[in-house]
Amino acid sequence: AGRNGAESLGAVQPEPVVGTVAEAHAMAAACDMNVASHGTATRTLQVIDCHAAGEPARVVVGGLPHVPGVTVREKRLYMMNHLDGLRKLLLLEPRGYPCQNANYILPPADPEAAFAFVIAEQNRIYPAMSGHNTICVATALLQTGDCTRTIGPLICLYHIS
Repeated sequence: AGRNGAESLGAVQPEPVVGTVAEAHAMAAACDMNVASHGTATRTLQVIDCHAAGEPARVVVGGLPHVPGVTVREKRLYMMNHLDGLRKLLLLEPRGYPCQNANYILPPADPEAAFAFVIAEQNRIYPAMSGHNTICVATALLQTGDCTRTIGPLICLYHIS
């Protein structure tokens, strides 16, 4: 069951991310968000927590600001340099914990791909590839219906440079 008692990933409802007024303003500055006068961010992140063989992953399926870049590598570099506040918000206390990772679902750079994603880890590492994060992303997108499965092998295209 999910954090809110949902029976499957597809039933998990996104919850707004809120904290102190100072946290909201710091996150807003780092993440291209607006902050309402009462101190909460006006952008809602849609997040699914899942795991692959016990390895946790937080999959952000909606609510991200625009991430410029033609390739996934360029988008990854932009997120590292300009949107690291999202990593801190999602992975550090009080919302995260030391083993938590985040996966940001983005529009694909390759016309053959259904989606792209950028991985972020606790210690400001943005790895180009991770097996358990790939499994979690595929599972979350299949469970929510954002990606469909056909008979045959599931093909994951990696563009690592």
